[in-house]
Amino acid sequence: MSIARGVYKEGHHASIPNHPCPPPRPIGRARPRAPRQLWLTLTAESRQRILGTLSRIVAQQVAVPPAIREATRERH
Repeated sequence: MSIARGVYKEGHHASIPNHPCPPPRPIGRARPRAPRQLWLTLTAESRQRILGTLSRIVAQQVAVPPAIREATRERH
């Protein structure tokens, strides 16, 4: 950026190439591991922690059953 004779002049921010560049190559494995393979790489402690967290989430999502009232034969 420069100011010349009171006129604000903005410089170049980034050069844009005229030819398209190919995308970068993936680093390491191109395909993600299958969930079963990932699970087997975890420690027993990590598995227990994950299962406990998932259990709490499922328990919060399950609707509370309605209160059971005993049937009475009395009429009002």
